[in-house]
Amino acid sequence: MFWTIHRSTLIFLFVCICLTSTASAAKAQPLETYTDPTTGMQFISIPGGSFIMGDPTGKDPFAVPAHEVTVKPFYLGKYEVTFAEYDQFARETKRELPNDMGWGRGIRPVINVTWHDTVAFTK
Repeated sequence: MFWTIHRSTLIFLFVCICLTSTASAAKAQPLETYTDPTTGMQFISIPGGSFIMGDPTGKDPFAVPAHEVTVKPFYLGKYEVTFAEYDQFARETKRELPNDMGWGRGIRPVINVTWHDTVAFTK
């Protein structure tokens, strides 16, 4: 089954890429930007921090209980993953190229990638 990657999924994908491919860079003093030497993909440093998740008023039953969430610093992809970047990975790992739905490939954001292929790309 194929599905279109939406912006929120792309953000998740970038976070996964950052956490897996730049882990060694994140251990040292965080750089403002990082370019992965293998893929050439660019990442920016996101500082960690804490925030309250949920509805502290309790009015929204789907957002309770409100609780503190802490996020460690991480790198986030500066740009969306393109067809060119994903196609290179797909060819090297002998995966089927995703359908571009006639929109074109190259520097366009990749779409129609399975969940399992997305996870493999991040690794």
